[in-house]
Amino acid sequence: MKRVSILATFLKALAKTLYGVGGASFLVGGGLIHAVMKMDRFTAELVGIGIAGACLILGILVNEFADRLTYRQENASISPG
Repeated sequence: MKRVSILATFLKALAKTLYGVGGASFLVGGGLIHAVMKMDRFTAELVGIGIAGACLILGILVNEFADRLTYRQENASISPG
């Protein structure tokens, strides 16, 4: 049971990291991609928004999976058998 708790904690931290990367990508990603990749500004902004959206979706999925692991662990210790 302890492994599940450690995994759930790790997944929660991973979800928060993904949220942070998504937020940073949304705010500064377009300009950074434009400067580094020498990409047209409009396309770079779209790529930055796409990365932000992907990170948000992945963060939500990882967070939901961690919640389900925690829920299963709590209910497994309560239910008989």
